[in-house]
Amino acid sequence: MEISFNCPFCNQALTIDESGAGAEIGCPKCGEVLIIPPPEPAAGGAAEPEPRGHTVALPPPTRVEAQIHKASKPLDAAAKTIRKLRVKSFRRAELLKDGKDTFDDTVGEFLAKVGEDNILSVHPVQYTHTPKDGAAQVDFGVVVVYKA
Repeated sequence: MEISFNCPFCNQALTIDESGAGAEIGCPKCGEVLIIPPPEPAAGGAAEPEPRGHTVALPPPTRVEAQIHKASKPLDAAAKTIRKLRVKSFRRAELLKDGKDTFDDTVGEFLAKVGEDNILSVHPVQYTHTPKDGAAQVDFGVVVVYKA
């Protein structure tokens, strides 16, 4: 027995075998996905068939199996691209040249070169050093932990 119904999107008259009831199909005219309705129960008397528009026989619905996609790169190649943790220290005393303090510029350039996403932490440090003249001096610096 056949089921006759109209597409709810474009009103195309469709006919399909009743075994397809409840299946999802694409309308051959508009392409929208629709569900085939169940067959209507027969009325008590013989009903006069309704005039139909153009009817299209639909193929039985098919199932599409999910496909498993391969990884974009092999795992051993991906492991080689893993970044390692690095530590860089800056001492202010080492960045005093000709009476000019280049500490801020040097640290800023390094941080910009490494990039914000790769910087894990910046730690201030205070230390004591003894220059050639023999008097101990307290100074500061930073330690940067980053991925490279």
